[in-house]
Amino acid sequence: MRVFTKRLSVAVVCTIAADLCLFRHPLGLGLSLFAFLVGAVAARVDRSNLKAARGWGFVWLALALSGAIEPSGLATFLLVALGWAILALGRMDAPRSLFRGLVRGFSAGIRSLGAAPSDLRRAVYIGRWRAGRAAMPAWVYVVPIAITFAFALLLLPANVVLSRWAIRGAEWVRTRLFDVDLQRILFWSLVGAGVYGILRFRLGRPLPCPTPPATPPAEERRLQELRACLATFLCVNALFLVANATDILYLWGGGTLPDGVTFSAYTHRGAYRLIVAVVLAAFTLEIFLRRGTRQAEHRPARALAYLFVAQNLVMLASAARRLALYADAYGLTRLRAATALWLALVAIGLVLVALRIRRGRTLLFLVEANVASAVLALSLWAVLDVDGFVARFNVERHLSDHSVVMDVDYLEGLGPAALPALARLAREGAGRVAPRAGRAARDMLARARTENSHWASWSLRRALAIRECERLGSREPGG
Repeated sequence: MRVFTKRLSVAVVCTIAADLCLFRHPLGLGLSLFAFLVGAVAARVDRSNLKAARGWGFVWLALALSGAIEPSGLATFLLVALGWAILALGRMDAPRSLFRGLVRGFSAGIRSLGAAPSDLRRAVYIGRWRAGRAAMPAWVYVVPIAITFAFALLLLPANVVLSRWAIRGAEWVRTRLFDVDLQRILFWSLVGAGVYGILRFRLGRPLPCPTPPATPPAEERRLQELRACLATFLCVNALFLVANATDILYLWGGGTLPDGVTFSAYTHRGAYRLIVAVVLAAFTLEIFLRRGTRQAEHRPARALAYLFVAQNLVMLASAARRLALYADAYGLTRLRAATALWLALVAIGLVLVALRIRRGRTLLFLVEANVASAVLALSLWAVLDVDGFVARFNVERHLSDHSVVMDVDYLEGLGPAALPALARLAREGAGRVAPRAGRAARDMLARARTENSHWASWSLRRALAIRECERLGSREPGG
């Protein structure tokens, strides 16, 4: 406990110095002063080991001095990377090389960022689930937090109401509890963890061989992974539940939105972010519930996984609803139609993941089933008249409300499949749209007839489009 308190005190002092020298200040003399302070602390604690890498230590000192001469982001990065490498070189057995020092130093440096929580648990005997069992490693806590944070970054900006709640909550925490901004708290945390990690720097196990022998995971590791899985799915299910509840209330149920939030802004925000979140959810499910893991046979973990799949399907339905409302407001395009197909494929993939978990199938089954569904969906896309459907949808939308803007150039770019829609628009459109549609249909009809005139370039869909165009607008549309 005494050693932990001493290290923590040094880390706090260095954090205060970093706040004075670096936070919200351009790089300069402050960077050099803070680097020299950290270097002095490392030299005081680890003087005997650092002698083995004193040559690179002079390079590190020159980089630290450069902060006061010509500061740069590259020098700052090299200060961290080379500093970790020097600490690693001092602890490595011969032969020593800079490359090995950089690789092992960077790995150990990243691991050392979680040394303070680990040491705290050991100091006060926290984290032991039963007598004689080792303390829980930091990754059991870090992984659920990191995954939940990643989903929050995707879901919160995609939901106007949730993003406003998050901003107001962060503002309340900042003003009522800490009276400092969140950026400064994150800066303090990173610097404190980094300095403490230098005082507690450990290489850990050596680099693995190119072809390490396959060994089954220890039972303790399997239990830790189960706990990380349960914590992750509890957190992300709670986050998805809040997001889906707001969608059900405002997107599907027509609830009254908070002041300052319009229904248009709510529906047209973040459909593609939701898709990315669902894809990430599928990867999370596959990684945690893979065959052979303890959680794959654990009933509560499987129940949470099935609940997560169900919530993601609700999220996909909300994304489809947003996409449909977006198409009603701004028109349909090939990209938006392709997005609908992608939504269907992602939904199929989620169902297949749940089926794999349920029946204990292999990863190969999941890959083959997804490839088969993708090939079938793409084949269906290739056969169906997607361009004609897009053109008909946009024309129907305009004819039902002439105030809606009609992009005739986009319809013309869809090719011969848009001929019937252009002919109808030329006959029933209003204002300047009808003449433009007539000219576009006339030019496209001439090209289509030319292309279909030779047997080698004849196609049934083009012939049907020509026939329908002639039926709707005589032989000269818009005339």
